[in-house]
Amino acid sequence: MKKFISLLCVVFMLSGCWLSLNFSQEIQDKWRGQPIENIINRLGPFHVAQNKKGEKYIYWEQSFQKSTPTGSELAYCETRAFYDDHGKITRLDTYSRGANCALSFRNSLK
Repeated sequence: MKKFISLLCVVFMLSGCWLSLNFSQEIQDKWRGQPIENIINRLGPFHVAQNKKGEKYIYWEQSFQKSTPTGSELAYCETRAFYDDHGKITRLDTYSRGANCALSFRNSLK
């Protein structure tokens, strides 16, 4: 049983190599430099925030109940579009707690 759990842990850690929780370089390159209005028009209503470094971004939230071996829990994620003082997108990012926004929004941002 210990070997199985150890193997499971290794497989889980390695899965990060092929399962990205962020946006691909192709999607990043497509949106970088575009006016922030373009992504707003694509994804709809949003929220505005600023991080501790002073970077401005807009974000879209998703939350839902997720089944776990012990019951269920609230999964939450944000898709973030950072922008500069000229209103141009500098990068896309995600914040996650048990959910993957990059997968959810990937098709909308292609």
